[in-house]
Amino acid sequence: MSGGASWTFDVRPEIKMSWRNSRDGQLILHILVWSVLLGIFLFQGAPIVGRAVSENKIGPIEANHSVDIYLQTLTGLQNGSQRLGEVLQTLPKDKPLVIFVRAENPPSDFLGMLVAYLSWPREARIVKMRSTTAEQELGLIDPSSVAGIVFCSVNPPAWLRSGVRFGSSILLVPAPEVKP
Repeated sequence: MSGGASWTFDVRPEIKMSWRNSRDGQLILHILVWSVLLGIFLFQGAPIVGRAVSENKIGPIEANHSVDIYLQTLTGLQNGSQRLGEVLQTLPKDKPLVIFVRAENPPSDFLGMLVAYLSWPREARIVKMRSTTAEQELGLIDPSSVAGIVFCSVNPPAWLRSGVRFGSSILLVPAPEVKP
């Protein structure tokens, strides 16, 4: 080829690495990883959910179901939240409820908190006792200033005969009946 123009081709195309290309790769990897995880979750969870639905283990939600289980376990009281709630409704709403619990006894403390929870919106005062009877502390309370007194795993004074017993560990005494 004489005197002619020479033709040259550059066979190396320019590859530009940019931040955008790297970001797209990260997005695709992110979506891929989460898709795989979702697939594993569905693959593992579908048989469990399917079995529960077919056995009708998914049912209506019962109000205070967990509270009833706790009360039944700690006191032997069945349907305790409803029974306790019915009695608490009869007490004056503008006065607090005093709850006596044993200081170093977690089940007693927990029962007191359950009773306080069920007595809402009424104010509840929890008194932690070192002894097993509430004779001295009860003498300091003016019966006209409270709606009632609850004993959770605490023995009431011997002179206090009346009250409503809930299971083996809860005794609720309405305030008018608290007279030494």
